[in-house]
Amino acid sequence: MKKIFVLVTITFLLQNVVCQSIPKGVKLLESNKRKEALAEFEAVLKKKKNDLEANYFVGLIHFFNNDYNKAIPHIKIAANKNFRTNKIHWGALEDSKFLLADAYFMNYDFSLALEVLESMASKPNLHYFEAPNVVEDFLNKAKLGQRLLDGYKSNEIVLIDSVIIDSSDLLKVFPQEPNIGYLEENDGNVSGKAFGFLSGKKDIKIFAQNDSTDNLNLYSSNHYLSGWSSPIPLAGRVNSEYDENYPSLHFDGTLLYFASNNPKESLGGYDIFLSHTNSEGVFLKPRNLGIPFNSPYNDYLLIMDGNYSNIGYFVSDRYLPQGKVTIYTFALLLSSITDNILDDVDKLKNRAKGLVLDQSVNTPAKNKLRDRIRNIHATKSGCEAENGLSNVLQKNGFNFIVRDDKIYHSYDDFTDEIALNKFKEKQNKENQISQINNKLSELRKEYSVADASTKLDLSNTIKDYEIELLRLNSEIKLLIKAIRQLEN
Repeated sequence: MKKIFVLVTITFLLQNVVCQSIPKGVKLLESNKRKEALAEFEAVLKKKKNDLEANYFVGLIHFFNNDYNKAIPHIKIAANKNFRTNKIHWGALEDSKFLLADAYFMNYDFSLALEVLESMASKPNLHYFEAPNVVEDFLNKAKLGQRLLDGYKSNEIVLIDSVIIDSSDLLKVFPQEPNIGYLEENDGNVSGKAFGFLSGKKDIKIFAQNDSTDNLNLYSSNHYLSGWSSPIPLAGRVNSEYDENYPSLHFDGTLLYFASNNPKESLGGYDIFLSHTNSEGVFLKPRNLGIPFNSPYNDYLLIMDGNYSNIGYFVSDRYLPQGKVTIYTFALLLSSITDNILDDVDKLKNRAKGLVLDQSVNTPAKNKLRDRIRNIHATKSGCEAENGLSNVLQKNGFNFIVRDDKIYHSYDDFTDEIALNKFKEKQNKENQISQINNKLSELRKEYSVADASTKLDLSNTIKDYEIELLRLNSEIKLLIKAIRQLEN
């Protein structure tokens, strides 16, 4: 009898914890106090680890924090029982199976997302949504994601640098010069932000502008001796019933890059597309540029650098808070130049997500964005000028992978002071590499036009700098390893 009383008492106390913590956690979550809400839901799991509602909300918070590897195990517990909450009103995410599919999708596990969605589609009576075709539409998007991931050539398209900035600073930081072109932000009668592109020769403008339905479409205008021609919609198949924005022309004038949020063709919000012109100057059906250019987030504004045959830049807000964007520098390589060693699925996904940069590609363009930031922000004060770049990069954040499910974006994310100091040391060494690459670029130009005796001296100097680069890169690898050990 006494044992039964104890069991009843424990059950009552556990139920009391659940009854108090769940509503409190929901209230905190609705107030956007995720950290405090997470503590409430985790308190329930300490007492009742398989509680469906608590697991759902713990998974949901990790999902909102872009921590999908932590979110998925909790959401799976709820999804296995087809749990659906009635305590929040967030559309399809109220259904734990749909949330699980979304977490898989955002984590680039498209095949797993497809499995969940196909299961949902086969049992529509278990999954009701107010909006029509929710599961079917997401199923098609997951199929697109899997197709793009399968087509990702990690040995031919490599990301070689990334800089996180305030989105309001985009026009200041993005490279703009005759061999690239010029960006313009439209005011006029445009809803939201609309961008235009002026060719390097300043004779063609392509820009986004509202059409009669208030969607953004792309228009063009040519510059003649009498001035600019009246804007006309781009001829061909570029414009759609959705928004087309962020255009740029390849320096040869035959290729158009732009972003579209067409949900039938895009992996995320905005995706980057490419269209060719035919012999009559009409743009043909565009194609999605795929991974790593596109993601489940917003990706846009791809521009090729005419100073190099294989270097370009694009913008993304993936894994970042509102108001921040990343400008990526990428290189297009011949498949024979570098081996595809990414047999490891997790490493491949991290490359696809843009979380891992290729350190093997050395080009002066690799540090172009950082040099622009240094020129913009560094002052005449010696100390501030020297540290201008690292200060700006710290202000705007970074992506540092501690492990697959832990990515740091600011100094505040570090828990170990020694690890933080080592990370700052790593940043300083990267700054040195940037300066050496710039110096090497100048020396190689001198070498190409120098006489025989001067070439000998320059050759020795270049060799010394190259040895220094190898040393710095080796030291950076050791620092990264040490930082990860301290933070794990």
